[in-house]
Amino acid sequence: MKKHLSVFCLIARSSIFKVILILVLSLIIQSAFFISECNNAFHAEDLSGDYIPDLERMVSLSAANVWFAGTVCLITLLLCIHGCEFGSKCSYTVKRLSVSEISVFFMQAAYNATVFIILLCSEIILTFFLSGYYLSAAPAEFISGQSVFLAFYRNEFLHSILPLEDIILWIRNALLFCTFSLATAFFPLKHRRGKISVAIFFIAVFSVIWNSGTIGADFSVIVAIFISLIMSAYILYYVIKISGEEPSYDS
Repeated sequence: MKKHLSVFCLIARSSIFKVILILVLSLIIQSAFFISECNNAFHAEDLSGDYIPDLERMVSLSAANVWFAGTVCLITLLLCIHGCEFGSKCSYTVKRLSVSEISVFFMQAAYNATVFIILLCSEIILTFFLSGYYLSAAPAEFISGQSVFLAFYRNEFLHSILPLEDIILWIRNALLFCTFSLATAFFPLKHRRGKISVAIFFIAVFSVIWNSGTIGADFSVIVAIFISLIMSAYILYYVIKISGEEPSYDS
């Protein structure tokens, strides 16, 4: 157990500080855009007759979904690249600990899952923080005690990251987490064998471009679940298939 923990820490040290930097920059940029949109809306010359965007509209105007998608892509790329960096020092440490290549794969997948969970939780916390700013800045007649709750039901992006009682979206999100975690660990595994995995590119493009945060179980959500299951099954099948081969950490 101790040797596996050592390898996990070795994997984490290769990218964790860069992950944190990307997260911090993303949160700062999203906050700046949201606050700017709020200030533009709430400091008009005459609010009495003007339309004041509600919270969910303000989230859309600040392009939170675009910034979040960009953050996901950057962190995904970072995890793939740093996963390939098994240089002489890392290779020697892994071999000295007698940890199999498959064990390294699953530990890397676990680390990647942790990173994606932190990413999602950070985004949810940020949305609650910005919601609080909106409630404090908006005129009292334009808000209610249900403003935040309703925003998470009516805005596709907010509902996507926190589906509330939408069970099918919880299932989709959980499967996407698993697929992203496995695919970002699968890329370096194939790279160390002189091959390139397209699985992560496929699932990333599909998730960011085609699949929206739709409210309810529509066709796109069902397709996302199906694609996630297929990709995860393929990756696990490949890993099990090579489990009897000698590990290779040369890159």
